[in-house]
Amino acid sequence: MNTGTAAAIIFMLPTGAVGAQLDTDGLSDSTSVLSSTNAAFETTTFTDPTNSLTVDAGGGSDTISTTAGFAGVNNFHAGLTINGTPPRTPSI
Repeated sequence: MNTGTAAAIIFMLPTGAVGAQLDTDGLSDSTSVLSSTNAAFETTTFTDPTNSLTVDAGGGSDTISTTAGFAGVNNFHAGLTINGTPPRTPSI
């Protein structure tokens, strides 16, 4: 689990066919989970960002979804952006 607060979080998914799902962790109103529906990457639990959450697909045939409870039960209030095929040049 990642802890602390961040204004903006960006997840860059791996290349290839990826299934990803955003969900509440079921325990906290300020914690979410990004998990793979096809074992393409490890599950990440994170504190909700204060400003924005971006999920960049890695190219290929990707499916990125949110669960019904993600915005309601979880009280997720940050901006959410889901990008198709992004530039693959992360800045550090």
